[in-house]
Amino acid sequence: MNKEHTLRLPQSSLEDGTACALAAQTCIEALLAESLACTRQTRQAWRPHWMAFEWSCVAGQWYIARTMLARCATLAPELRHCIDQYRGCLQAELQRASVFLGQAASAPARPHVLPGTRRWVSQRSLLAASEPGRPAPNRSNNPGGMTPQALSGRTNLGPFAWFYDSDDRLGPICEVFLGGNYFWVSFEMMSAIAFPPPVYLLDRVWRPVEIRLWNGTRHAGFVPARYVGSQWVDDEFKLGHGTAWIWLNAWQQAGLGERQFCSELCCWPLSQLTAIRFHSPTSPRLAAGRSA
Repeated sequence: MNKEHTLRLPQSSLEDGTACALAAQTCIEALLAESLACTRQTRQAWRPHWMAFEWSCVAGQWYIARTMLARCATLAPELRHCIDQYRGCLQAELQRASVFLGQAASAPARPHVLPGTRRWVSQRSLLAASEPGRPAPNRSNNPGGMTPQALSGRTNLGPFAWFYDSDDRLGPICEVFLGGNYFWVSFEMMSAIAFPPPVYLLDRVWRPVEIRLWNGTRHAGFVPARYVGSQWVDDEFKLGHGTAWIWLNAWQQAGLGERQFCSELCCWPLSQLTAIRFHSPTSPRLAAGRSA
């Protein structure tokens, strides 16, 4: 990942190991309540507000997080760049919830897409929002070329002949937050994905990422490290230290907790991945992988 895209968190940010040790002694809701009480005692110090922001993000309390972040912006203007980045994450997180809860709305929300996105992405988003129990289209029931290409490639952990998100609602789609908006970007559009190693507690909520597309453009943003709705389950999954699966129907499972990606060989937790490279759609390796 290029240095200009590296996000520098405040020095007082909780590291993942420290946060886990604290959570092992008590529950996340108690840690959030304690941090909020500390902000009331030290109203002019930004560090307690930042810690309350971190725990509210883990707890999925997006509106509390936004309040704490606004207070940090007032008390520590030197953190403006970092604060702006996470303000965008909060905005995108609300958009994301609207997409997956779209069946309750008269006009379901849809994720943003990049220029050049093929039509099957929009079709898949409509199914995820308005008909969550219906299987997503595949090659057998959608023969008109409206399906994703199975790209081979390699991660820092090993090669793959195909690469999907393990959540069947997403599959060939990568959820990405770009510029404060929630995007669906198909893996077939990407040539490479780069993640800095996870260090901080917030990396368990949103993982900084740089994606490179086959058209030569680069986009720096965040991949949500947990599946939508993870704030409603046990602390282990809120912290992104495990994944639970719920059957939506006889064909599809939805994830809670840490995001996972699957290949023909295994599943990789997001926290273990730092680099993904895809072979070109015209690569001989891809053709060999398809015939295998």
